Amino acid sequence: MPKPTNLTAHLGPRESLVSNLGQLSLTGVSGAAWSLTSEQLNLNLVTLAAGDAIDTHLSPEVDVALIVVSGEGSITIDNDTQAICVDSVVLIARHASRRIAAHTAMRFYTVHIRRAGLTIGSPG
Repeated sequence: MPKPTNLTAHLGPRESLVSNLGQLSLTGVSGAAWSLTSEQLNLNLVTLAAGDAIDTHLSPEVDVALIVVSGEGSITIDNDTQAICVDSVVLIARHASRRIAAHTAMRFYTVHIRRAGLTIGSPG
């Protein structure tokens, strides 16, 4: 399996990708760490250090799926707070406000239909 070499990538029509993100060096990275877009989807790997949070925001254009792959935290959707941890899967409806807080170092994927991608960098 190829080691990822770019923090962002875009696949053209009829292209596919298999990559092992476990080999990606994410030391000191907090926020959107890796992003992949195709003609129809955005896939993002987000990392948060313990105590970091992504402030309350909403995405009026798209529903978002969030899949936790490491760590523990909480997600607040429209003022309802739930614990999330490894293997948590969250579907966030468009127009819903959300805030994500890491209680321990946390990594999660977000997946949604294509729109402008996340900016690689710190949460805020």
